[in-house]
Amino acid sequence: MEPFELVTDQVVLRVPDEHDIDSLVQHCSDPAIIAFTTVPVPYDRAYAAHYVKTLVPERWAGGRKLVWGVRHVDSSEGLLGIINLFDIELGRGTAEIGYWLAAEGRGRGIMTQAVTAVLDHAFLPTASGGLGLFRVQWTAAPENIGSRRVAERVGFRFEGRLRGALLLRGQRSDALRAGLLATDDRVPQRWITSSAD
Repeated sequence: MEPFELVTDQVVLRVPDEHDIDSLVQHCSDPAIIAFTTVPVPYDRAYAAHYVKTLVPERWAGGRKLVWGVRHVDSSEGLLGIINLFDIELGRGTAEIGYWLAAEGRGRGIMTQAVTAVLDHAFLPTASGGLGLFRVQWTAAPENIGSRRVAERVGFRFEGRLRGALLLRGQRSDALRAGLLATDDRVPQRWITSSAD
């Protein structure tokens, strides 16, 4: 698949490139990002260069994992995060979404707009230039509150807790699972995931 941009009034999503290497190294050294992602530790310039020059193009070419760098439209802040649409199965109409955002981008609605843009494209019929998917799912550790809040805001429905399903930095964790269908109304949700919620 050929890479393409997605643009909203607040964000521009485009393929990360060599200009993003320094930002990737900086952001992927943040303990808050390390804790809930599979980024290598340490995340150095050599890996960042390999990521943007080799891994990202290979993923787009394979068509099963689309990777965008998240940027604010009206600033020179550079790369603020990454959003992936992965495990894309066009024949089944399914995929999964994952994302991370640097500290300076949080609390501004940036990732909510980015996720919304990706979902809009994912659910858009192929005849209109979209992927024509029917279902997108989200999975994260229960402690990943920031990711959960974005998923709730864009309308994902909570579907359950998968016991011991994640292995994060050598530690087993439960996973929360949520899904969104093309036919869902996408109104914000407030999940009840345990008696403590």
